[in-house]
Amino acid sequence: MAERQPLFRKFAKIFSPSNGSNHVMSASVREQIDTTAALDSFRTHWSQAFDTMSRKVMNEITVDDISSVVNHIDQMLTLLLQENDNMCVSPRPQASDSAEHVMSPLLDYLMMESVLEKVLNWSEMCGKWYEVMTLEQLKFYEMLVSQVCHTSALYQQQLIRPLLGLLCRFVDTDCHLEVEKRLVVLLNSLFVSLSQNLNLLELFFLSEPQIASHMETKFLIFSLLIPYVHKDGPVGQQARDAILLCMAFTRRSELMGKYVAEETDFCPVLATGLSGLYSSLPRRLLSHSIVSDDWHQVTGEDIRENPELEVFLNSLEFCNAVAQIAHPFIQKQLLQYIYNGFLVPVIAPALHQEVVGVPIIVLEKLSRYSNTLEEIIATTAYFDLFIRTISEPNLLKVFLKFICVEKYEEQRILNTLITRISANSKLSLVTLVLFRSLLDLNCEDVLLELVFKYLTSGKHIIGGKQHQMQRINDSNYLNESAQHFLTLIPKHCLISHVNYMNLNAKTDGYVFVDNSDSHSHHSNDDSIDRSSTPTQELQYILFNYLDYLNDANAVISKSIRATRSWSCRYDASSHKSANYSVNTTVDNNTNANNVCANYSINHNNHSVPHSITSNGNQSEDEDEDEDCSSPIGPFLEIIISRLEAMCENDIYTNLQLTGLVSRLATYPQPLLRSYLLNSSLVFQKGVKPLTTLLNELRKKLDLLSDQIENFDELLRNARQFLFARENRILNKKQSICSQMDNRFPYNSRPNRSNSITSLSSIRSETGTEALKKGFNGLKSLFRAATTPRSMRRSSSMSVSQTPTPPPILESVSGGQGYRYFKPLDSPEQGLDANDAEENERIQKIVLAFIVFEEFVRELSAISYEHFTLEYSEPPSAQSESELKPN
Repeated sequence: MAERQPLFRKFAKIFSPSNGSNHVMSASVREQIDTTAALDSFRTHWSQAFDTMSRKVMNEITVDDISSVVNHIDQMLTLLLQENDNMCVSPRPQASDSAEHVMSPLLDYLMMESVLEKVLNWSEMCGKWYEVMTLEQLKFYEMLVSQVCHTSALYQQQLIRPLLGLLCRFVDTDCHLEVEKRLVVLLNSLFVSLSQNLNLLELFFLSEPQIASHMETKFLIFSLLIPYVHKDGPVGQQARDAILLCMAFTRRSELMGKYVAEETDFCPVLATGLSGLYSSLPRRLLSHSIVSDDWHQVTGEDIRENPELEVFLNSLEFCNAVAQIAHPFIQKQLLQYIYNGFLVPVIAPALHQEVVGVPIIVLEKLSRYSNTLEEIIATTAYFDLFIRTISEPNLLKVFLKFICVEKYEEQRILNTLITRISANSKLSLVTLVLFRSLLDLNCEDVLLELVFKYLTSGKHIIGGKQHQMQRINDSNYLNESAQHFLTLIPKHCLISHVNYMNLNAKTDGYVFVDNSDSHSHHSNDDSIDRSSTPTQELQYILFNYLDYLNDANAVISKSIRATRSWSCRYDASSHKSANYSVNTTVDNNTNANNVCANYSINHNNHSVPHSITSNGNQSEDEDEDEDCSSPIGPFLEIIISRLEAMCENDIYTNLQLTGLVSRLATYPQPLLRSYLLNSSLVFQKGVKPLTTLLNELRKKLDLLSDQIENFDELLRNARQFLFARENRILNKKQSICSQMDNRFPYNSRPNRSNSITSLSSIRSETGTEALKKGFNGLKSLFRAATTPRSMRRSSSMSVSQTPTPPPILESVSGGQGYRYFKPLDSPEQGLDANDAEENERIQKIVLAFIVFEEFVRELSAISYEHFTLEYSEPPSAQSESELKPN
């Protein structure tokens, strides 16, 4: 190859795409020429080229000979293109069917003289000039196929035979980069031509070698594309486009589909390519520039900052497209290879990182596990991104089977993920987001594994009473629950917020009208009204309630539509007949947003396919279920446990945690809905329903607020900060979304001009510079509010007298250089460890107040929308399975 480099530089004009314009001139530039003169010129160029080829043998060929032959061939191609343009612009008489197969004079001469075959044979004797002639022939064929040759010419043996002979040279052979580019362009052009005339397939897909005796494959033009399927850049993209055209062909030819699936390495290359590309992804994200304090999900901006991840997603999307359009034989093979060649051997170990059995607390506390923890976090975030990227139901089914069924070192992956929700690090955050993505699929199998196979047993409620079962199915409690959740808003929030709004009515534009006759009294301290009237409280409670109602209506309506095809209604009678072997029957017409909605439990069919579960695993899973101490299952148990610790959680965890619970509450199935929203059920001892937990949390928050000095000021500061942050997020998102494509799903919310820190708008994706600030600004607010006023003055004086700290030189991530960083005054500066810890504790409590207040308002809206939609749904909306006898 080293000897050929000078030659490639000498013939750079031939290889340069810009010089290719000589061949692809527009019709307006090319001169219209006389057919006879063109044919004479064409014959002359061929005669001179052939004369040079006939006089020279291998050892005598010089660079001048190669240059002469290449120049003559180039001129012949130019004449062919000119003739083709003249034929396109000239008016044609109405041709008969037989006349349509008549070729142009120049093209006919090319075939009659076997020009292509003679050039091919001579190029084999060119020695060190072999690749130069190969490249020139590839360009020649590309122009013939894409611009000159029509249906009749492509059927000619004088074209097909030398073309296949040339392509056979590339089997198991490495070649120059420029040659690779031309090869892929030619193959792409061939598949485009085949798509326009499927009858040509019989010339390239052969059951027996009929044209070229030296052919090594039945489908040469497809096999040559396989090595480029994962290649980056234009070459890889053209190869993938051509392969997708071929996959569409296989839909019409069972023989071709079977050949690609069983006799080529196409499916193994796709799966193993995913494994190779995954190994190039960053193993840790927490130290990466895309990660901020509140980062919890890989976004489109993060992908653009990570080229390796973008390349991987391109290949994953290609697998998704192949699974959509390929023949079922190919689809089945591909899914098996992805499961056994990518998910099981690559993703499963990456999710565990050799720490199976290590308790979460040990994993987080010991420094020797810090890198391992970051790698697990990265893998979890990647897997969540994969789930959100895939749109083909059958491919998504494979990923869900991996999550729900697969084990790693005798431990179910699903159980491992559920356990990680209890972590106190970002591992908990990314795991919560992953489960939220799984819930958004509206997949019956996922909900069955997480929730319903425990609730359908009825062990979580006190049985033996008929009215208990009736309460589960009776939806009248939802109206009462909507009112009950609103009563859980902490009284301190009502007083603090009403006072703040009254004080800032003119500047902020919010006015609370007091229609009562009650008289307000003023505090001697700051002259702010410390009382509130029932009218004011009601106005505050319903302030952004309409936004929550609109959100709840949209999500619940979507869930109702998506779960109509579920095999079971999951009400009070479901536990009598439930059978937990799973049959993942997918409706191919299902909308991409609900691709898993039709996965259903198999009640009566004993032939269960190997899709998400298998009968071989059923007994093991039942043993694990019996070992579970909680009647509601480990998932709900750990969610309730984390929610119970809301005052100790950071705000990021509380936002995602409440979002997950709210999403569960939007499902219309009575068993789950009654556990989360029904306060009239009597539960077993040890089972804490959501309504009871929220009552206890409200009392705890009220008690803590009385113990914190200047709590009203802290609450106002936090609310103001969150409101500003919400606007910053939404404004930044709008500017970003206008520039980004729609390849990846986002959970963006519309801008609510009248909302103040509504949970649905501050549960948001991050990754932009505006969001990387996180909640650090709150630390200074809390420090100022919790410091006595006499100390604030002296503290501010001392700070003003303190010289500004000098800039610090720090390295830029990725080794791109260095920058000066001006450190901000630390909120904890001047505080001892106990004071800093106390400030952090107070901050968590105040932020938990705000999240709790908005959370119960959100649950109230969900309850009310369930109640209204329950009676507005037509009878036809019921699942067909309800109408069928068991």
